[in-house]
Amino acid sequence: MKFLLEWFTFGKHLFLIDQKGTTIHAFIPANRIGCYEEDLKAGVIYKIKNFLVINNKTSYKVTSHKFLIQFTHHTVLAPTDHAGHDIERQNFRIRSYAEFNEAVNKNEDLYDALGKLVLVSNENFNNGVTNKRIDIHLQLKDGPIVRVTLWGNVAANFQKKLMESVDKPMVLLATTMNPRTFRDVFCLSSTSSTRIFFDNDIEPNTGYLTWLRENGKDSEVTTSEVTKP
Repeated sequence: MKFLLEWFTFGKHLFLIDQKGTTIHAFIPANRIGCYEEDLKAGVIYKIKNFLVINNKTSYKVTSHKFLIQFTHHTVLAPTDHAGHDIERQNFRIRSYAEFNEAVNKNEDLYDALGKLVLVSNENFNNGVTNKRIDIHLQLKDGPIVRVTLWGNVAANFQKKLMESVDKPMVLLATTMNPRTFRDVFCLSSTSSTRIFFDNDIEPNTGYLTWLRENGKDSEVTTSEVTKP
């Protein structure tokens, strides 16, 4: 299994992928994190032994796999040689506007959004320090513009990344977003596992950026096209 992503909620959560491209959610309880902390590195391939297999949770799922791996005090995590193991570097669940809309307020699956950056709401910045919420607007490939609401550390990390960028990014990919309504407006809400990727960070972004340029869609969208609450 290759370890792709981690986040923390009452323990350490891992997003894993195997040679067949199958993804699965793994969980390390808080009292076991110290046993594996030094060995865990994103992108490394591991052999995992002596773990529990339990039913995947029914809400806020990062993968459609019906099972979840849970580490115990018997679990062994061992890095292995990459030779002979052809495993994807990334795996995303990118969805269209219609698919997000179908999932709104169900709190079941967390999906990924890929789109062209249209607007960052400036009212959520205060003297260079972000509030606990930032609203950005993405135009998805199928056309509609969707509001993406970032909270807490995700908002702070996004602001830092944006301020450090030499050029304004054109394409963003936001992972594990929860489709919901906030103040009666449909949005994609960040979660503790959300990561934000800019233009050249990862392949889906570079591929979409090329598509935009080849199809003459790389011009800026005017703010009048954005419907704000």
